[in-house]
Amino acid sequence: MTAKLYASPQRLPDLDVFTVPSEDIEPILDALTPAVRDPSPAKWMGLGDLVCNMRDGTRVEVHLYSTRQKQGAFSVGPYPNQVYYRGGTDSGIEQAIRNAYEHAQKGK
Repeated sequence: MTAKLYASPQRLPDLDVFTVPSEDIEPILDALTPAVRDPSPAKWMGLGDLVCNMRDGTRVEVHLYSTRQKQGAFSVGPYPNQVYYRGGTDSGIEQAIRNAYEHAQKGK
């Protein structure tokens, strides 16, 4: 999995694309839960992206959004065919990715 963050609602620095350490994949995915499909998503500001390369060779794109509301948002799939979900919180999602970035930097 790779991750990147931009346009932090907390005004923290952007994070360029980095490889997520394996021990941080589950916490990042957990930060997106509980998730419910959103049939009529708003025009949220982008927060970041995740790219998951699956064992079968497929690539799954997850686009993260800043809702500035209690519940976070993300979409799965390539544009324009992505499916939108509400889940997690903006701050929880961002923090999980920032934690992974710190671990990735320590591992270099």
